[in-house]
Amino acid sequence: MTRFEFIHIGHGKCLSTMLQRRWAESDRYNYCHGLAAGNMLSDAFLAGSRDPSRHPVRFALNDQNPNVLSYECFTFFGCAPDVPTHQRHMTLDRQAFIASALAPFSDRVLLVLRDPKDWIRSCHAQYVKYGGALSLQGYFDAFRVPLLDNLRLDRILQIWRERGFAPVALAMESYTSDPRSFWADYERQTGLPEPGEIAEDDAADNRTDHDKLEPRALANGAIEMLIRLMERNELYQLSPQHRKELEVFSTINKSFQTWTVRRAFEAMDTEDLRAFCNHINFVPSSDFLQLELDDAARDLLTESYVEPLTGFAAFEPHLDGYRASLAGAQ
Repeated sequence: MTRFEFIHIGHGKCLSTMLQRRWAESDRYNYCHGLAAGNMLSDAFLAGSRDPSRHPVRFALNDQNPNVLSYECFTFFGCAPDVPTHQRHMTLDRQAFIASALAPFSDRVLLVLRDPKDWIRSCHAQYVKYGGALSLQGYFDAFRVPLLDNLRLDRILQIWRERGFAPVALAMESYTSDPRSFWADYERQTGLPEPGEIAEDDAADNRTDHDKLEPRALANGAIEMLIRLMERNELYQLSPQHRKELEVFSTINKSFQTWTVRRAFEAMDTEDLRAFCNHINFVPSSDFLQLELDDAARDLLTESYVEPLTGFAAFEPHLDGYRASLAGAQ
């Protein structure tokens, strides 16, 4: 049976978009995106299934080039409002279900990881991009369980190892400081060539403009309030005809919250942002992007995330920085 050389399982917010573009546009690889399979398996698990064998997955593999499968949401889960509160504690059990389903297809997984506190910041930025209004601290407090479960690297490694996978781990910081070093680590650890270069595409650039986050969150909060007030309008409580109208508006409003505001802020240049902030009398707060981890969270991340990385040579230059970050030194 032809199998994948490895399955890239994440982590989310750790170069996944860039890697997937590189593999997809390279003539050195047969690349498969795992979105359809991952979502099907996730939906099955969340619907109550606990037998992965009842949900077979299929992929288009070939014998000409190395086969690579990638989907960051094989691991990444639960850190956004679109996941119901009652499912946000299922991160690791869901992951074990997916790992069992994928076990016949490879014996290696690739993880790209980063400073855990920076990872939480990046998750918060994504949450704001998709309509969230909480500050960084408020976001961490509201999503504490799934955020910390996503960072239980000790459990993640155990889940995949128990199902026959050998983990390969690379540091995101290696790429941001020196891409050549990152790709050298990649080639050394996977035994596979660096994918070919790709054309730069600003529209596909997934980096966050942090100057926009707070005014964007403020706009999100105002829109959310207006939508809730609209839904409370007596017309929708008393008139069946208007209740049908509300159903239509609810779909439009969801799209507006998620995409209209996101695309508008993406299009803003410095002058546009200044004009918008002036229009809403925006005054930056000193703590919107501040995050203070309590002792329990710091201890958990040190023990369950940083310490397991000591077994991976690629992280040796970065571990002291991770520890300092968790301790609040940077």
